[in-house]
Amino acid sequence: QAYNYPVFMDFDESHFNTNPYGKYEKLRRPLKNIYIAYSDVLAEGSEKTHGNLRARFNNGDTEVLEAVEKWKSLTLLFRDALQADDMDTMFDCIDTNFDIRNMITDLHPQQVELVKLARQSGACAKFCGSGGAIIGMYRDDRMLSRLRSDLSKAGVNMLLPNIVYQE
Repeated sequence: QAYNYPVFMDFDESHFNTNPYGKYEKLRRPLKNIYIAYSDVLAEGSEKTHGNLRARFNNGDTEVLEAVEKWKSLTLLFRDALQADDMDTMFDCIDTNFDIRNMITDLHPQQVELVKLARQSGACAKFCGSGGAIIGMYRDDRMLSRLRSDLSKAGVNMLLPNIVYQE
């Protein structure tokens, strides 16, 4: 982010009635146990991954509109869980985010396998970006070790981001 700290971004329509941007809130609680995993061969352009979601949204597609409302709720739930250090709820939010996306779009099966691979180690996972990369959380060093091993065997790269908080 360009703000030097993690940010909760609220794009509620009522805020846009008076401002040309979203409402941004600093997340003061550290994000712990985050990983990013990616495949060098599975990346795709946004247009392929997101397909016709914008058109479906603009046309009032009920499935897409309901998904957007669920995603909105998940962001609020995750923010509150982060503040309460509620790892179970954060895991559920991340997994549910992906599950919703998987229900309303045609995802590349190998990209879906990235998420399944991470989840089999006990970690949570969702796409970050347009495919070929996932982000999630792990609970402890033992889970991290399993995750790293499972991903490595599949030829998937993993990194642990160093999230810096600067005022």
